[in-house]
Amino acid sequence: DVDPPTPDPMTWATVPYATGPTSIAMVATTASDSSPPVEYYFDCTTAGGHDSGWQTSTSYEDTGLQCETQYTYRVQARDSVPNTGSFSTSESATTDTCPSEPDMYVNDIAMGCSQQAVFHRVTATVWIKDDTSANVEGATVYVEWTGDVSGTDSGTTLADGTVYFESAKVKNGLTATCCVTDVVKTGYVYNSSLNNETCDSNTCP
Repeated sequence: DVDPPTPDPMTWATVPYATGPTSIAMVATTASDSSPPVEYYFDCTTAGGHDSGWQTSTSYEDTGLQCETQYTYRVQARDSVPNTGSFSTSESATTDTCPSEPDMYVNDIAMGCSQQAVFHRVTATVWIKDDTSANVEGATVYVEWTGDVSGTDSGTTLADGTVYFESAKVKNGLTATCCVTDVVKTGYVYNSSLNNETCDSNTCP
């Protein structure tokens, strides 16, 4: 057998098409040959895309792509000898629209006091929500303390969207202000203009 699988050049059963914002699928024509099995190689000619490597399936889905981006593919086939056929035509598809990132904001800062012997701390429980009013878990909240104490701190919100902070301790009472300086979570945008409050203060006698 000195002949590559037919058709040669290879053809498409289904040209590449988007299956989401980060994936594109395609199907090659099922080839025939006297020296099976036939294998298929899907070649992505666009930077950032991925080749399939040789495989027996006529179907291939490229994943981990950039959204709203065009990728171009071609496919060829070989038999077990191997005799390798020519590439098909190059066909392109564009991944789906990038998903929008929801806004998150400070819904509330609940102030309190903590005392141990003669030492006092001002406490702050910061509550983060998104623009659907859902609690945001796993967001890193950055705060700054001013007043009778100073310093910065950070923490991660729990399932109820809250994270707890304590100021530095001061003997015999203090007044302190806690301000949220940033909120970070992958897939979200911190929109401080939506904050119900960004800073709050409390006095612990």
